[in-house]
This record gives sequence, structure tokens and C-alpha cells, in this order.
Amino acid sequence: MKKSSVASFAWLIAISGIVCGQNATNIVVPGTGIQLVQVGDDFEDETWDFIPNNPKSTEDIDEKQRAPMGKSTNGRWYEGAKRGHPDVVKRVSTPPGGLEGSQGALLLKSLYTGIPNTPSFKMHQDDFICNVQYRLGGTVPVSQSPSMTTRVYLPPMENWERRNGPHFAFRAAVETTVTETKTKFVFVSKE
Repeated sequence: MKKSSVASFAWLIAISGIVCGQNATNIVVPGTGIQLVQVGDDFEDETWDFIPNNPKSTEDIDEKQRAPMGKSTNGRWYEGAKRGHPDVVKRVSTPPGGLEGSQGALLLKSLYTGIPNTPSFKMHQDDFICNVQYRLGGTVPVSQSPSMTTRVYLPPMENWERRNGPHFAFRAAVETTVTETKTKFVFVSKE
């Protein structure tokens, strides 16, 4: 049975990449700054491909990471160990109305989320992760005001799956260091 949802039709048209502002004290306009060419993707390379290495991982459900994880041939994308990859990950021609001059886009479809070959009839999600931390050799400090630009094509609503709940999401993960102040008797220490 073929399922249809916004996630099934979501096309990541182009990901310009992660950019860093020059000064954290200025107001940051997302997508401005200096593009880090080591990360992100524009999907213009006609040889772009994804190797799924099925079955996909479902650590969030059954604590199983099914190695080896899926990854793109250009090393810029990989399957999330926690939730696995979308069922369809492929480069396609840019849809009508896409970025001017663009010839490539990414098609993502989640058809059978959750544990492989075990329908639960519950909503689950897949992850498709941009390889930032490994390609840069570490995280981007918040002082550099990291931001990103992503263009997403969603089909007309009449093509969406008829249900309530999430259809498509885009998330950026950030990390911080928290310094906690603890009181020990009369003394205060920072850890």
C-alpha cells in the first residue's frame, strides 16, 4: 500500500549551507554571513546518490542501531542512528518554480516509519542529517552566529495525506555549555 503525505512529497530544493556571521554583537539575518563550503549541499551534482544500507536504525523505539548507517556518496549527509533515514532519498530535477538556474533537488519520502517490516500503525519519524560537526572537525561556536538557509517545496494541499499530526519538520541541533552555581554550606562553587 502506498502512503502519501507531505513528508512523502517534500523536496529539499537546495541547502545553501551553514553560514557564520562575522560579529555576534550584530543582529543576525538568517542565511547571511560567510558560507562554509565544507557543509551543506545544492544537489547540482548529477552523480549525487544515497546508499541506504538497510534495514534502517530505530534506536528511539527498540534501542537498535542497525549499522552500517545510510550515507550520501559525497559524505555530506547520513542516516540518524536514533530514527533511521527516509525510505526514499534521491536527487531529482528541480521542480517548476524552484531556484532559478538550479538543475538539482533532493526528494525525501517517508513511507514506512518505525521498525523495519513491523507495522505499528503509529506515527514515527525518520532523520536525514547534514554532516556538519564531522566535516568541520567540531561544532560551530555560537559566537560565530551560525545560521542556515533551506528551501523546501511542499505540494498542493490536495496531495497531502488526510490525517492530523505532523507532516514535515526541519530541525537544527545546537549545543551549549551550562555553568551551574552550587551552594555547599557557606561556600559557593562553580562546576
